Amino acid sequence: MQGGSVQLLDPLIALVGLVGVLGLIAYWISARRTLRELEIRERVALIEKGLSPPPELMPTGSVDAVHSPATRVDRYRTAGILLVGLGLALMLLLGTTANVPEVGVGVGGAIAILGAALIAISVFGSRGGK
Repeated sequence: MQGGSVQLLDPLIALVGLVGVLGLIAYWISARRTLRELEIRERVALIEKGLSPPPELMPTGSVDAVHSPATRVDRYRTAGILLVGLGLALMLLLGTTANVPEVGVGVGGAIAILGAALIAISVFGSRGGK
């Protein structure tokens, strides 16, 4: 009886951990959105008063930086790094909870390879875009 409850407890702990991490990510996104809205309101208030907002209140420092090709490259790189991390995390999670490392390597490795492809796009795409 003891062994059965331990086998049931392991996936439950992993699930609670995953839900906790997703909750923290959702909270961080919400807090960042609120901060961004406050920054925008501050800029609008300055513009309504006829003042020019200082460059440090600009989200990227300048208007030209918002539409630059480097921003797209940075997005690919960031998405690639996140997908590689997610793939490695799934590889570890599935490989240890299922006690079948091949399943973890297959699923997590596929996502990690997709992330590596996005990183490659950011590296090789930056040469042609500039």
